[in-house]
Amino acid sequence: MKRIKVTICMLLLATMSPRLSADVSIEAQTMFKNALELNSQGDYPNALSQYIQAYNSDPDILGLGDEGLMDNATRYFTEYLNNNSGDITALMWLASIYTMKGDLRLAMDYYQKVILYAPNSDSAIQADKEILRMEEILKSRQSQEEQKVQDKMAMSQIEERIRSNVVRDMETKYRAQITSLQEEVDRLKKQLYSSEQEKDELLKSKDEIAAGVDQLEAENERNRKMYLYYRRKAIDSEK
Repeated sequence: MKRIKVTICMLLLATMSPRLSADVSIEAQTMFKNALELNSQGDYPNALSQYIQAYNSDPDILGLGDEGLMDNATRYFTEYLNNNSGDITALMWLASIYTMKGDLRLAMDYYQKVILYAPNSDSAIQADKEILRMEEILKSRQSQEEQKVQDKMAMSQIEERIRSNVVRDMETKYRAQITSLQEEVDRLKKQLYSSEQEKDELLKSKDEIAAGVDQLEAENERNRKMYLYYRRKAIDSEK
């Protein structure tokens, strides 16, 4: 593979978040179109150089489709580095690519290799600055993530307290309703028991009345027979 002749174009705004936008500057659009044209021709180093210049001019280009430019450039420089181990230019290109892709840790790995292979070079100085900047960005991201976790935990605790209060209130409410229903059931049971007692007493009274009627009828029949007996006897004595 031939040596890379394109001078590396350093990122100026590499860590800004891309935004989808239709208002990309004319200058950035021109360089972006040139980058896509070079990419289609297979000139990936110059395509990436134009792309980075367009990005430095207006980071919003990351919201546009790159037609595989970044992936092509990644494969190109990775293969180049496999055949030219320790090439500073290729390492810097790959660091820039992964920075734009948002993979700061992998970008830092390539910058650290630059410092390892050429510790006294201008590229090493630039790489060291980029590493320090990325460490601050990652630290800030970690703090934000930790804050998100803390906020989530706090929200979970609030939700749990609310849930516990609702459950407690519902238990209190339904416990009162259950108690009221139980009291009503007990009252109905007592009423039913009282009705059963009254029914038994009525049945007993009915039986007693029936027995009294039978006894009275028997007594009346006996008295009637006695009356007839003495009447006949009186009639017979008069004769």
